[in-house]
This record gives sequence, C-alpha cells and structure tokens, in this order.
Amino acid sequence: NNYIEKNKEIIYKIRFQNVGNAPATDVLISDKLDKNLDISTFHIFETSHQMTYFEVIPEFNYTFSFDSIMLPDSVSDPVGSQGYIIFGIKPKPDLPDGTVIKNQAGIYFDYNKVVKTNVTEHTLMANPYPVADFTYNHSCTNTGMVYDFVYSGEYTGNELFSWDFGEYASPETST
Repeated sequence: NNYIEKNKEIIYKIRFQNVGNAPATDVLISDKLDKNLDISTFHIFETSHQMTYFEVIPEFNYTFSFDSIMLPDSVSDPVGSQGYIIFGIKPKPDLPDGTVIKNQAGIYFDYNKVVKTNVTEHTLMANPYPVADFTYNHSCTNTGMVYDFVYSGEYTGNELFSWDFGEYASPETST
C-alpha cells in the first residue's frame, strides 16, 4: 500500500516517450496534485530536456512545457525518444493516519490526445514500518521442541510476516 511517513517528501518521476511515427515538436505535462499535498514544498529536481514553461494553476494543477523539444520517435531513436521530469512535494502537516495521496499525470505530444500515466498511491502513517515482535511459550510437560509463538507487534491489517527458525527446525519457517 506504499505506506510512507507522514512528513516524508514524495518524489515523483514522470516519464514520457514519443511512440509516434514522427518527431514531437512540443511536449506538455499536466499534473493535478492531490489536495493533501503542501504546495509550498513543491520543487523540481531534474528534467531530461530544457523546460520552457512552468505554470501553477489554481486547484493544485501544474503544467510543465517542453516547447520545440523535437523529441524523436521511438523507432528511429529509442533512447532519444524518452524524457522525464522529477519533482518533490511533502504532504500537508497533521493529516490523519491512513490518508491516501494519489497522483496521475497527463502527457500531451503536440496536438495529440492525452496519454495518462499510471496512478500512484501513498498511504500516510505515523509509523509505516511495523514492529515484528512476538512472544513464545514452551511447555515444560512436552518433551519435544514445541513452542507456541504469538505475534505481539503493531498490526494495521495489511502486513504479512514470515519467520525463519533455521535449517534444522521443524518447521523451518512460519507466516
């Protein structure tokens, strides 16, 4: 579920590739960011090509323009037909555990229809890394090597844990 710490910066990398049959003159990326993100923390890390225009439109809409990029098609230049932008942004402070932040961008090559990216999701948690503690009990009346293990760590309902008791244990593992 992509659990992340509440105050951790989310890094997005939007990739694009011209899979058309001619060079793309202009590429525009439109990204409506989740309302639970703090726009004051937004910053661009890197772009593959010279960005010619950047705009913030109300309601968390961002556009990144690469005018006159002349991005070759993927048949004539598979590597050169690709590009990207990397940016970071933090969630708003004091959001409750379990807040889900989604993102999906739209990529426009010249005047063609939009190409939508996959949707990403991040779930905010105060402690996204569960503690996998357990207690065990060995019965003194049982002559075998039988132990009862009870999980005593944190659990939100979506974790899966596995223990390895060693090569000669029976059983060797448990989930």
